[in-house]
Amino acid sequence: MKKIRKIGLIVLVVLVALAVVYIGFNQWDAPPPTFSIEGLGDNVDTSSFKNFYSTFLTQPSFDKRNGYYRLWTLTEPEGTDVESDDVIFKYRRFYDPKFDNDKYIKEWNASDENWFTNRKGYKGSFKPYLTKWKQMLKKDGDWVNPPKDPTQDWTREVLAHRDIVVELQTLEKVFLERYQRVVDSEVFEDFTLIRPDFPVPHLLAWLQVTKLYIIVHMLDAVDGNWETGVSHLLNHIRFSKKAVKGSRTLILNLVAKAVQRLTLQALASLMNQPEFPAPLYEKIIDGLPPLENEDFGTRVPMLLEGFNLTRIEKGGLLLQKNRTRQYFCDLVSKLVNSEKIPPFQWESSPLENNKVKNGWFWWLQNPAGKSEFERVAESQTVSNLFTVVFKSYSLKAIYEMTRISAELHLHYTPGKDKTVKEVLDRLETYRSWVDPGSGKPYVWDERRQVLYSIGTDRDDDGGKADYTTIDTDIILPVVLYIKN
Repeated sequence: MKKIRKIGLIVLVVLVALAVVYIGFNQWDAPPPTFSIEGLGDNVDTSSFKNFYSTFLTQPSFDKRNGYYRLWTLTEPEGTDVESDDVIFKYRRFYDPKFDNDKYIKEWNASDENWFTNRKGYKGSFKPYLTKWKQMLKKDGDWVNPPKDPTQDWTREVLAHRDIVVELQTLEKVFLERYQRVVDSEVFEDFTLIRPDFPVPHLLAWLQVTKLYIIVHMLDAVDGNWETGVSHLLNHIRFSKKAVKGSRTLILNLVAKAVQRLTLQALASLMNQPEFPAPLYEKIIDGLPPLENEDFGTRVPMLLEGFNLTRIEKGGLLLQKNRTRQYFCDLVSKLVNSEKIPPFQWESSPLENNKVKNGWFWWLQNPAGKSEFERVAESQTVSNLFTVVFKSYSLKAIYEMTRISAELHLHYTPGKDKTVKEVLDRLETYRSWVDPGSGKPYVWDERRQVLYSIGTDRDDDGGKADYTTIDTDIILPVVLYIKN
């Protein structure tokens, strides 16, 4: 009996000793985490969020000519002098460190007269216009967006609803005039203070006025003012590039992308009209120069959003804080870099190969940290961040296909050219501006008359588009006519 007790005691001591060694081994953490992002440098301080963003965020412009003020003042009540110093100050005090930002942000967020992301019960001055918009489009409102079916003609849909367009144009006249000043701004720099409770301009109003602005100029073009309508849309694209480039927050970046995409689709639809004047193809070609990464990408907002994933507030006996944060830094780096490296060059999707619990003995080092990382890496949060990458490349594809469409319309002559594909193959832009999903020229579907990209899933679905998922092709209708 004593021998059994002695053996039991020895076993217990050994187990305790192993546990102590195991736990002690897991207190030996890695160095502070780092990001591996092109252009970011190696001296990025990840010890705090403020130290992190201070290394790459530049000082914003608080000059009153900054178009970001004009986006803020877009929804001020009618009759307000939105360029006045008093109105500008109301928004500057949120962000300029010269003022008590905490006080003014708290006051703004507390009032239901002010718009805030996901706020229910907004009662501000733009509310009646939101309500009227919904009422007028309740039964038949899809036409304010490009048709999901590429065989449908967006321009013809707009023409069929001329009366509603004119009524909306009258209703929102003051906002369209203000929005033109936003579009004409030389500078557009988001100066949002990076904190969880930051206010943002009324983004739903921006989208609503944007859609009206686009369809008004589409209608103006087909009514005979082709050059004026096209010029306004090209200027709108130039502005949207500034907004994408100048955005700090992910939500502003995504809306700016949507603004650019909608405007490109409007131009593409106008070019598909048999009455479209041939000289304006050159204008569109000149107005759509090669797209820079900063014109469609999400580098700064993705970094700021992604840093939140790396925050590990508490460690534990079996969670090594720095080592766990490094897993997340590597994942965020992969997501950010995936916008610099076209999908056809990816070794794998950023959502793949994120396992850290590898091998039989994965649990020996940082088991709790590895389990937590894999849980988050497979979560909807990370999937949503990758959706942003999808939206970036979708925008790039639409932009490039719109430019190619203009060149194809300009150079294709029915009856003279045997096939559209032969004309496309002669275009330098078509040969060199390759589909980021495949690394090959965009696909031409003769039967459906669409150009399409195979998308970030790198899988050719035959030009089928379903924008409720990222596993989709990206399409652009290109309808060719004998021009008068």
